[in-house]
Order: sequence, then structure tokens, then C-alpha cells
Amino acid sequence: MNIGGGSHNIEGRNKPTSNTGLVYDIRMLSHRNIQDPPDRPDLAHPERPARISAAFGYLFEKGIGQECVRIEIPATGATDDILKLAHTEEHVNFLKQYEDCDDSELLEKASDLHQDIFFSHDSILAARVSCGGVLELCKAVWKGDVQNGVALVRPPGHHAEHDKAYGFCFFNNVAVAARYLQKFHQVKRILIVDWDVHHGNGIQKEFYNDPNVLYISLHRYKDFFPNDPVAYMDHVGGAEAEGRNVNIPWPCGGLRDADYLHAFHRIVMPVATEFQPDFVIVASGFDAAEGDPLGGCHISPGGYAHMAYMLKSLAKGKLVLALEGGYSIHAVKTSIYEVTRILLGHPPPLLPYRASHEDSENMVPQPVAIKTINQVIEYHSNYWKCLSTPYFHKPMSGMFAEQLSTRNTQNDGIFSEGCRANYLHFRCV
Repeated sequence: MNIGGGSHNIEGRNKPTSNTGLVYDIRMLSHRNIQDPPDRPDLAHPERPARISAAFGYLFEKGIGQECVRIEIPATGATDDILKLAHTEEHVNFLKQYEDCDDSELLEKASDLHQDIFFSHDSILAARVSCGGVLELCKAVWKGDVQNGVALVRPPGHHAEHDKAYGFCFFNNVAVAARYLQKFHQVKRILIVDWDVHHGNGIQKEFYNDPNVLYISLHRYKDFFPNDPVAYMDHVGGAEAEGRNVNIPWPCGGLRDADYLHAFHRIVMPVATEFQPDFVIVASGFDAAEGDPLGGCHISPGGYAHMAYMLKSLAKGKLVLALEGGYSIHAVKTSIYEVTRILLGHPPPLLPYRASHEDSENMVPQPVAIKTINQVIEYHSNYWKCLSTPYFHKPMSGMFAEQLSTRNTQNDGIFSEGCRANYLHFRCV
């Protein structure tokens, strides 16, 4: 297989033996910051081409890229009509003016855009390919050509709003794909989970009044980009879609696997199960990962794998992970590897647990996470039956501390007690 950039079109072929699709296209590497110093890669913009090229190469280096089915992206990427499913005509036309500019013209026009948007000659084509890649993968999953898939795409999309580019994002990849599924495939109920450390303001605003799309976002909130009040937990959805927007806004950095898994067990999975989605898309940013220069959190590749494993139980397995942020090359490629293993049917890794007090704390939710989760439950208990039961209003810190002190490390982990049958039953060693 040519892993440099060619794709394999699955149209007209027998159903593939692999159940996992993979999107990658070298045209997305052409998007770069023309103001980056060529001799100082350490000073380059964090949203750099190596984010996807390193991840793609690592999948093949580890021997699982070969297990995936490559999904072809059309030569034009997402067309104007497709982009207008989630963007205004004015926005699409505004960005089109940059498609034929040389570097000097781009530098002159850069002041017209938000400071977090940068250009090179082929940036708009790369953005079209990025958006088209997520859409084509969603189509392949919905049609049954593959069971699930991962899209290694850039530029990212979840900050782009219907009328503007924002936060490294030109077009909202996930929003466009979800609207496409609704319009052309009559997909009734779509779940979007956004675990990027930054709030997906563009996705939320697109679906805020849509009762058929459930958006759940886990993100940092206080004094953190995009610094938008709509990212707080009190924004629960529009008048016709109350409860369909679930923000889990961490008030600080330092979040760990236990904090995210606690949120999944108490909010994400119960609400998602009650919603009963027909399709699941993950706005899969890896900037909450350990070592990310922007996120300030400590999620491990194994932590992401466990979250993906849980989501795989929904919608009869119709699951697409679309790359958003993540600016540590090592964290992105290792996390992509672990979640792709999950999609291919491999078991999640054992999460580290040791006898020392310092390490054992890593497997217990922190008080700030427990408090945030309890507050979110209070906001949404009127909209979801699963959050209105006594169990979900029970204080958790004492219970988890007691479990940690009494469980043998060879037994099932601290999260299994009280979880419903469809939740992940994981072990710590």
C-alpha cells in the first residue's frame, strides 16, 4: 500500500474485510503559516502539518494502518454547496478570495481575519479537503462500507462559526458532516462528543436549537480560549432543544484520566444512552493530553482509548473520530494510535495503577472535577431521566476514597461499581 498520500476508493468493490475507515490526504499538509521562520521549526505555529503526517506514519509503523480502509476524498474537497450546509454564502465567498493569492497578497489580507487564522497559498483547498474528508468518512460509515473510522484532518473545524473563521478553523468539519447526514441520508439523531480541551463554540451554535443533535463538550472554561460565555454549563440548548447541549466546563487545568472517565460514567454515557443516537461523531482534539503545550491537562492515550471504547457501544457502533486540536506531536500520534486500535476491535489498555499514594491519586477524580460534574447534573436533571435518580445526586468523593482504600489492585477498577451494563468495565494494574 502506498502510504504517502494515495487513497483507495471503496465504491464498486466488495465490502472490505476491515471495519475501520481511515482518512488522510497529503494536500492538507500544504496549509502552513507563511510567517513561520523556515530555519526555526521550534518557533512554528502549533497547528503544523506534522500533526497529521506523524500520526499517519505512526499507524503504519505500529502495524495497524494496514488494517484500515483508506477513504477517498474528492479532488475538490467539500464544494461550495456542501459548505453552505453549515456556513453562510458570504463566509464561503469571503474565504474563496484567498484561493488564488500569492504569499505577499496573503500577508496583506491577513489583517482581515482573526489573529488565530493563518494562510498559505493552498490553505483553502486544504480546508475543503479536511471538511470533505470528515464528510466522506461519515458517508462510508452510514452506508455500511465500514463500521467506524478516524479522520486525520487539518485544519481543524470546531471553532469555525456559520459566518466566520476562528481559532485555527476555516470550515466546521463536524457540523457540515452532521448537516449532510441529516439532509441527504435522513439520519434522525446524531450525537456529537467534543473532548477537545477548547470549547467547540461553532458546533454548539450550529445545533443549539436542533433537538435531533445532542452536543456534549468537555473543555476548560475559565480564562481559556475561546473565552465565550456560551461554553458554561447554564447553556443547555434552545427553547425547542433544552437539554440537547451539555457543557462540562472545567474551571482549571490539571485534569486527568479519572476526571474524564468520571464525567463519562456520570454524564456522557447515561445521557447518550437515553438519547439513543443513530450516529456518533467525536470532535477529537487531543490537546487535553499529557504534554500538550496549550491544554495544561494530563489525559493519557489510554484514557482516550477508554472513552472511545465506551462511545463505540452506541449507535450500533457507527462512530467517526475527526481530529480537531492537539499540538504535541507525540501525544497526538500515540493517542490516535490507541483510539484507532479501539475502532479496529482491540481491547483498551490497562490504565496504570501503583501502590504509591501519588500514583493512586491519579485514578481518583479530583474534588474540582466532582464538583463540576455534580453542578452539570443539577442543570440537566430536569431534561434527562438518567440524571434525576438518587444515585446521580449522591456525593461521590467519599465513596471513591473508600473504594480506593478497600479494593485489591487485581480486582475490577474503582469505576465499575454502580455503572450500568453498557458502561465500560475496566481494570487498573
